Amino acid sequence: MGRRNENTGVLTPVRSLMATLVAALMMMLAFGQPAHADLPKFPDGYPRSAPSGQDDNGYRLNFGGRHIRADLFRILTGPNSQPIRAYCIESRVSHRYDHGMKMVGWDEFPGDNAFKTDAKVRAKVAWIANNTYPQMSIEKLRATSGIAGLTEKEAISASQAALWMLTDGLSYDGVVDQVSPETANRIQQLVNYLSGPANTGLEQTDGPTVSVTGPDDVGVAGKMIGPIRVQSTASTVKVAASNYPLVDGQGKAVDPNAVPTRTDLFVKVPAGTPAGEATLSFDVTGAKYAGNLLVSNSGRAQTIVIVSSEEAHASANLSVKWNAAPTPTPSVTPTPTPSVTPTPTPSVTPTPTPSVTPTPDPTTSQAQSGPRKLPKTGA
Repeated sequence: MGRRNENTGVLTPVRSLMATLVAALMMMLAFGQPAHADLPKFPDGYPRSAPSGQDDNGYRLNFGGRHIRADLFRILTGPNSQPIRAYCIESRVSHRYDHGMKMVGWDEFPGDNAFKTDAKVRAKVAWIANNTYPQMSIEKLRATSGIAGLTEKEAISASQAALWMLTDGLSYDGVVDQVSPETANRIQQLVNYLSGPANTGLEQTDGPTVSVTGPDDVGVAGKMIGPIRVQSTASTVKVAASNYPLVDGQGKAVDPNAVPTRTDLFVKVPAGTPAGEATLSFDVTGAKYAGNLLVSNSGRAQTIVIVSSEEAHASANLSVKWNAAPTPTPSVTPTPTPSVTPTPTPSVTPTPTPSVTPTPDPTTSQAQSGPRKLPKTGA
């Protein structure tokens, strides 16, 4: 079976058409996702990059002998409107100041580096966009990364370095500017954090997302009920106050304002609680367009990734149920049978046979003398 090509008159096998469609689908999956239909509309002339001197500068960094300054760009969105903040993802293309731009999805990236060809790189870039400064406050970034004393300038420098390592394959070799060993160390620590195991990647989204899954079975009071797993564009989310706290796998309570994502959590229901149900409400706030791209509206210019824009909210709920713990059946302790102590049989002491003392026989002298004669008295 086949289909006739109207231009050539040659039959084209259906199998060939199917192979072409499959190949096209694979290309779509490999090199990008469909553009978002709900990208914002801006006033005429916007968005546009701010004039030179209005961006926030980081330090000059060394990448294999190339010295490049890290910048957090300011993108104007309209008269008196909140600006968008963005980092560069093309180190070999120049940024153009006070230049018209447009917001696009990943599939419209005009470059040819790893962001174009590697889905994992795109996902890791999106994770950084949602989990570094300024999308995350410097205070929260310190707490999340465990880097005490981290400054905004250090965070800008490390964030830009981590992005270029991903998209352009650059090797970060330290700070060019004269800085203290402590500053250099904090920048290196944040580079390691943003490019390390914590970066699990994110899909392209229209703003912050949160979802939650829980156990299918009904739990039992007195035992931890779960596991519960939260997925989000953010590394932590909030959970509304509840009578039954969330705990980790070791039973330790988690901060309701910083509930970790992508980890197993549980609800702690005290023993003795009657059967019941609790609803957990999770909430996340984030940049509406974090992870989307800004490209030149005319001609070629450096592509930048949005890390901070107007805020948006997302929420998700989960209900968990439990039964009362079963009442244990009291165990019956058998009454012990008293032991009978046998009465001892008295021992009979035999009466001793008296000994017979024999009467002595008369002596010979007595026998021979006979009876004693009485004296004569003259009567």
